[in-house]
Amino acid sequence: MQNKDDHELPEILFITSYPPRECGIATYSQDLIKALNNKFNNSFSLRVCALEVGK
Repeated sequence: MQNKDDHELPEILFITSYPPRECGIATYSQDLIKALNNKFNNSFSLRVCALEVGK
C-alpha cells in the first residue's frame, strides 16, 4: 500500500523578487520558472515566495 506522500512531487521554493515588481532579478526569476515548468512540468512543484520592499 502506498502512502499519500508517494504521489506528491518534490517542491522547489524560490525566494526572490518577482513581477509585478519591475527589476532584472524579478524578470529573470519569472523566465526561469516558466522554463523549468515547461521542461519539468510533471517532475517538480515550483513555488514562489516573492520578496517585497518594507515601507
